Amino acid sequence: MSFAKSLILAILATLLLTYLFGNTVFSWLDMDIVVDDHVVEPIEGIAIAALVGIILFVVGLAVFISVFGTLILVVLGALIGLAFVGLTVFWPVLLVGFIVWLLCKEPAPE
Repeated sequence: MSFAKSLILAILATLLLTYLFGNTVFSWLDMDIVVDDHVVEPIEGIAIAALVGIILFVVGLAVFISVFGTLILVVLGALIGLAFVGLTVFWPVLLVGFIVWLLCKEPAPE
């Protein structure tokens, strides 16, 4: 089955299940959405509930990304800072070790 056909079937199944379960929940709970003293039809109520859910998801995702993005930025900054501090403190030791390694290494066989 092609990707487009699978996608269309998945969208249709999602819409059908959302409509059926939404109507069932609204009738079980005897719940109505009222806008300007008019009762909203069930399909419009489901659409409004889905829109509110999407908005809450996007807001939650933005908060999640900003919090963890900030944490990752702080951790990377601290690691880079520690690397620079380590290099500035120990550069003489590293230089002497490199010179000793150059002087003491065996020549490559020809």
